[in-house]
Formats: sequence, structure tokens, C-alpha cells
Amino acid sequence: MSRPRVYLTLLLGLTCTSPLIAQSRSIRRISEIRRLSQQLRWVDTAQSGEYERTKAVITQRLLKELDTYLGESLRPDLMTAEPVTQAMDSALEYKRGDARHNVAFFADLPTARLLVVGIEITRGGPAIPEDAVSFRAYKADGGRWNLAANSAVWESATDLYAQQLTSAPVKGQFWFLGSVIVTPSQAPPMIAIRLYAFDGVQFTMAWMPTDSRVQVCQHCVQAAEPKESFTVIPDGFVVNKLFDPTGHAPHSPNIVIHDQFVTTAGGPTKVKSWRTERR
Repeated sequence: MSRPRVYLTLLLGLTCTSPLIAQSRSIRRISEIRRLSQQLRWVDTAQSGEYERTKAVITQRLLKELDTYLGESLRPDLMTAEPVTQAMDSALEYKRGDARHNVAFFADLPTARLLVVGIEITRGGPAIPEDAVSFRAYKADGGRWNLAANSAVWESATDLYAQQLTSAPVKGQFWFLGSVIVTPSQAPPMIAIRLYAFDGVQFTMAWMPTDSRVQVCQHCVQAAEPKESFTVIPDGFVVNKLFDPTGHAPHSPNIVIHDQFVTTAGGPTKVKSWRTERR
């Protein structure tokens, strides 16, 4: 099956415009998204210099292009978020099993039902990725999804994982946890965790871990991968961080420290901590 037909098959179930218009517009958008994506990758010194000079501007251009692509391609009456991640992954050429991930949720707020996504942008050279993550919210209006809010770009963030809290501690808001690898060359890697609150207008970072190893990564924990760094529970979440009690085996810590937090309007409060042996 040719590539344009693959895009058409995906978009026929998502778009609210005619198939031929949707196909042509979608292919143009995807082509531009991929062109900008290539400008955020380098393989030699000359390309590295140009990348450093332009990465901030091109990252923002790419995110805006993705905003337009999602707005034009997705039906405003979507019932599940899965087609959203499929559309983002397809545009950015991410495949199942890749280290890059996009996420999507629906936030049912008193004012409206919004689509909240986390977009991971591949950046950097062949050895050490310098990916960027942006959380964005869209509101259905006029037959399409329009950008309503976006977070600051999360720099040097790879392998995005996110999960919404079981219940928001502030009525009328949407709270979720996000985690990423910030030291991909280290094993086990350092993981940055952030708790976000979204009120329909703006994203606010409500919490991050206290410093554990400032010389490597501020406000991070060590974990095998982002999805193992925290667990959502009914009244909050548990942070799971690796620990080497001997001080001599930083690359093979055998203890997991579990810190349990209860989420309140004033932020998370640690209520319990225990240790288990790493399997």
C-alpha cells in the first residue's frame, strides 16, 4: 500500500471534511511536519552548529504545525484518545517500541471537554538525544479542535510517560503526572517527574521530587524507565526510586524506595515510605 493511502485510511475515520480534501491537506501538513523534524536532527559538526542556533524556533514552528494538523484532521466528536496518539505518531513517524511517545487524554471540565496531549519532539545528534516535550490542550470549536493552552517546553526529555490522577484534588481541574528520561546514556537512567494541574486555561506545575542527585539531575529519581518511576493510586501516587545502600553499585541498585503521596489542593503530601528489593 502506498504511503498516501496509508494516511487516507487513517484520516477517513478521523476527519470531518471530504476524503479528497482531507487527504490532500493532511499530506501537505505531514510533509511539513517531517521537513521541520529533520531540521532538528544533526549528524556532523556543521549541522550541530545550525541546530543549536535554530532549535528553539524550529521546535515552536513544528509544534504549531502539529496543532494545525490535529485541528484539521480529528473529528470534534471523538470518543476516545487512541486516534489522537495514532495521528501524532504517524505524523512524526514513531512506531510501536520506539523510545519516543506521544500521549493523549480527555479532560472533562465544567466549562468544556478538552483534549490534552503530550507531544515528544525528536531532537539532537545520533549519540545523545535532546528531545523536547510540550503538553497542549485543545477545545472543540467551529467543527475542529483549536489550541486552548500549552505548557512551557520540557527540555532534554526522552521517552515520555504520563497518566492522569484518579481524581483531581481541586474541583473542576485536570491533574496528571508526566515522567521522562533526562540521562539516556546512564543506566539506570535519571527520571524527571512532574505533576501538572490544568484548569482549562493554563498548565501549572504543581509538584516535582526533591533533589536527590543535584550533580546529575535536579529534582529527579533513578528508575529503570519512566513508566516504573511512579504509580497512580486512588488518593494520590507513589514514587518508585532505585537506591544503592552500599554506595558501590550505582549501576545496579538493588533496593526500591516507595514514597506515597496524597494529593491535596495545596499540593502532594508524603504520608508513607517503604523499601522493597528490586526484582
